[in-house]
Amino acid sequence: MVALGACLIMQVSVSSPAFNAVTSRDPARLAAQVVSGIGFLGAGTIIQNGTNIRGLTTAATIWLCGGIGLSCGSGYFSAALITAISAFAALIILSRLEKYITRKAPKIIIIVDEEPHNFKEILDVADHYGIAVKDIHSDQLKGKKPKFRISIMIMPASSEEIAKFSEELQDVLKPEDFSLIRK
Repeated sequence: MVALGACLIMQVSVSSPAFNAVTSRDPARLAAQVVSGIGFLGAGTIIQNGTNIRGLTTAATIWLCGGIGLSCGSGYFSAALITAISAFAALIILSRLEKYITRKAPKIIIIVDEEPHNFKEILDVADHYGIAVKDIHSDQLKGKKPKFRISIMIMPASSEEIAKFSEELQDVLKPEDFSLIRK
């Protein structure tokens, strides 16, 4: 939809007749507005939840689709095709690479009674032990008494570092339940 809309707008910009003999049209002006508008759409797809940011790839892909549409609307079909194929290949390859890298990443699941208002304590402990946190988020568990699950995905590290990090987390957070999942 983004690419088709951008293509249509570019075709209108390039093909529309001038209003009179004195004025001239500038297709770049309408194309610039398309780029700005698509940037606004992309910004709406980006969501920050604590330290976790989602939607960056989606935003970049929406913006790229607009560029492909503008390219087609301008008559640069080969550039649009090469860009679309390259983007498709990059998205597939990078997605598989990310899955490969993170499949060995240990995950820690902690159940606590109080809602974690910020993850600064966890990140400070991780920093102290040289642990790289890839993803951290929390969600509320259903039940009579509210409990919260904190999921922490860390980058692979030595067993000793992970053990020390886990012990310190348990001391700091005093969890009801603690699980370390190594893949």
